[in-house]
Order: sequence, then C-alpha cells, then structure tokens
Amino acid sequence: MGIIIEEPAFLGNASGLKNLAYLYQIRNKKDNQYLSQIMEHVGLDPGSKKPVKKYFLGMRQRLAIAQAIMEEPDILILDVNWCKGFACGWMGAGSWT
Repeated sequence: MGIIIEEPAFLGNASGLKNLAYLYQIRNKKDNQYLSQIMEHVGLDPGSKKPVKKYFLGMRQRLAIAQAIMEEPDILILDVNWCKGFACGWMGAGSWT
C-alpha cells in the first residue's frame, strides 16, 4: 500500500529523475527507462535537468505520485486535498507497469 499526504520532500538540487533513481536504488533496483516511463505517465519530462527545488507544487505532487507508482503498490491512497488542485482523473486511465 502507498500513502501520500502533506508536502512531498525531495532532494532540491537534483532533477526529478535523479530523485526517483536515488530512491529506487535504495531497493537495489536500477531501471531509468522504467522511471522515465513513470514520469511521462504523470506528466513530467524525465529529460528535464530542472532541479526539484524549482518545481511548482503540482510538479512536486506529480513526482511524489511517480515515486509511489515506482514502488508498485496494490493500493495508493491520496489525501483528498491532492485531487482538488491536481488532475487525478488520469490515474485510472491505464497501467503503469
């Protein structure tokens, strides 16, 4: 099960893809193509070198969802406030695995 609540925290000086790669490596996994696909699925550009500290809130939220998806949870629970300012409709639109 994955849960996302409050403000997502990432390494501010690293790109979105670098952040996901660091977190993925903690589980002894490395697959940048898979991580890139997940980023694209949530509407982020995996090729962007923009540091996360320059992301808008919605972009950081999308990155947090990408992080949750990469963990392949059976269930993903979002705080209701996430869907007020974030387009959650895409989540049921397809598979990310």
